[in-house]
Amino acid sequence: YPLCALAVSDERPQQIYEDYHSCVSKFNGELHGVLKSAEALTDKQYDEILKALQTANPSKKFFLSREVDPSLLAGFVVKCGVQTLDFSLLGEVEEFKAPKKQKEAQA
Repeated sequence: YPLCALAVSDERPQQIYEDYHSCVSKFNGELHGVLKSAEALTDKQYDEILKALQTANPSKKFFLSREVDPSLLAGFVVKCGVQTLDFSLLGEVEEFKAPKKQKEAQA
């Protein structure tokens, strides 16, 4: 019974639930993340992006919330955990600038 009392005390039940849910989600191949776009996406555009992700990763199930981020200029970014897929104009500009910054740092 001491174990039950410990599990029920304080905020542990919520933490136990969250940890268990996280483990089950990972086991089931669920990936939760954010789809940021420069402009609001239509449902059709959102579904097409999800379909492309699931086709490329058949063992995964994507659950993405939508956000609008005008600083992306155009396109979208998908972020799930530590992985990021950047298809934005801002990402292209930053990638274009990167070699120039490296050359300046070496000089």
